[in-house]
Amino acid sequence: MKKLKRFLNRRLRAGPLIWAAAFGAAGLFFALPDLKISADLDKAIAALQSRAAQELQKHLPEALQPASSGLQGIATVIDGDTIDIQKQRIRLHAIDAPESAQRCWKGASEWRCGQTATLALKNKIDRHPVRCEQINRDRYGRIVARCFLGETNLNAWLVEEGHAVAAPQYGKDYIAHEARAQAARRGIWAGEFIVPSDWRKGVRQPQG
Repeated sequence: MKKLKRFLNRRLRAGPLIWAAAFGAAGLFFALPDLKISADLDKAIAALQSRAAQELQKHLPEALQPASSGLQGIATVIDGDTIDIQKQRIRLHAIDAPESAQRCWKGASEWRCGQTATLALKNKIDRHPVRCEQINRDRYGRIVARCFLGETNLNAWLVEEGHAVAAPQYGKDYIAHEARAQAARRGIWAGEFIVPSDWRKGVRQPQG
């Protein structure tokens, strides 16, 4: 042990190139600055290993980097707040669109606001790649995510266009977008509608 300690101390004092073969990169060398010699051999070794791992990570090819939790690809629209990418069901975070069978009202006229929301999202995406950032999973096992078409946040867009309401119980990201849609009387705000969560509970008439 004493010989090992003396050997390590000499190496650390000299400040030479230190190899990272222990981390699966035989032959990869990198320069480390002089390290303060620790009297505790275990701490010195741990510091060396940590630094080696950090430097090695920088040199790994992108293909070998840890996979992102995001999803990207052509999306299939299921309804106004749900899509599929790569056979993964994704629920858009912190918004709630009318259900597919849901109807809304403009004066004495009914209209299929649920189908309208679904169609609006389909037309917006139009077979372009969608990128989603996973936030968590819901009780049904679906990915809950913030999704983007280019730089456009689709969650925000749906709420701002009046095709969905904000769901502040899951996140307050889109409250301001909802306020703007309501003020401009866009989408469902042009008339009367049942909040989607109430529709799912069986409510079929607007609450005056």
